Amino acid sequence: MTQSFTKAGTPAQISWEAQCLAWLDAAAGAQVVRVLQWDAGQLVEEKLKPARTIAAMAEAFGRGLAFGGHGETDLAMLALFGCPQLRVVEDAYAEAAGSAPDWRLRSGLHQLHPLLVHAELFGSGYGRQAVEVAHAYA
Repeated sequence: MTQSFTKAGTPAQISWEAQCLAWLDAAAGAQVVRVLQWDAGQLVEEKLKPARTIAAMAEAFGRGLAFGGHGETDLAMLALFGCPQLRVVEDAYAEAAGSAPDWRLRSGLHQLHPLLVHAELFGSGYGRQAVEVAHAYA
């Protein structure tokens, strides 16, 4: 039997997340959690099994970021929302991409827009965090 994880939210939040996960799944870019069911107030997702992250995997992931998209944005999102062995990923990215020594100073700038979007969708905790980030650059 599949174990599940249930999230609650407003109808707009639940609909938005379910549709975004479906879009990501259809795009076949990154593996995403499977949505089992959703309605106006809750989203039921397949519960993921924790994976053990090793340094070599984190390093390979960091090097891969250097060759697609905007790596500094990707790294800022990983720092914002969590990543096992983040420092290993960041160091591998910086080495592979030949990053400027001050790239970490721009991380908050890359996080600001997603924080504002999350504040609108998920509440004031993200808004407070966005204000803190903005003040750091004022």
